[in-house]
Amino acid sequence: MFSLATRQLAPDVRQGLDIVATIKAEGLMVGGVQLELRKELDFDVVSETGLRQLNLLIKDRGLKVAAGVLATRYSLVEPEKIDQRVDAVKRGMEVLGKLRASQLICRLGKVPAEKDGRPYEKLFEIVTDIAAWGNRLGVSLCLSTSFQELDRTLEFVDSIKSGPVTIDFDPLSVLKAGRDVNETLRTALPFLGHATLQDAIREREGDYQSAPIGEGEVEWLMLTAVLQGAPTPVWKTIWVTSEDDPLKEVITGLQRLKPFLGFV
Repeated sequence: MFSLATRQLAPDVRQGLDIVATIKAEGLMVGGVQLELRKELDFDVVSETGLRQLNLLIKDRGLKVAAGVLATRYSLVEPEKIDQRVDAVKRGMEVLGKLRASQLICRLGKVPAEKDGRPYEKLFEIVTDIAAWGNRLGVSLCLSTSFQELDRTLEFVDSIKSGPVTIDFDPLSVLKAGRDVNETLRTALPFLGHATLQDAIREREGDYQSAPIGEGEVEWLMLTAVLQGAPTPVWKTIWVTSEDDPLKEVITGLQRLKPFLGFV
């Protein structure tokens, strides 16, 4: 099932929900929305009444919250203001639980190489604590990563036993790390919790930039085939690059994917 980030479609959540509902009505199998916890929900101060009203808006449009994203200046591995960041993740999970969402996406950072070192132990403690908190609320922790040290990252994720922890797969990040997209997806598949679907083009300087689906280097036929082999179905969020006509980009991207995914 596909989801869309409402913040990419409209300046406020309600308008974003209306646009997603319109796309769903076109039969393109978009059933979910991705919400940005800070900018869209103001999750630190949102009231119970506000959450009930938002739940009603989402339900009335036949949608679900696929995930909530917590944008932070620092990742979980960085020590700066880590206690406040952990508290923010937990608060975000509380809000998402009340919205019946299943996962919160945030940045992991680079897993330290030395398992016996204090930085690794600290990160393990932090993620274990957050995973346990989310497990009680029915909200899993989904980690975005650079994919530069994939084996180390997956080994770390697999070591967390206090609650479900998964990986957000993003082809752009994979290409930026100099890795093969489809091989990386196959390796990460057992840990997959969410997929951010965006294409990527190589610039003159050699770096990659986001591009609309079907207009870059991602081999979508192969990628979607691998995605369908995931142990459990995952939400696939169509990422938008255009500020001028995001609706057109979403619909075009979905139409390009339709022959490959069969909308499963």
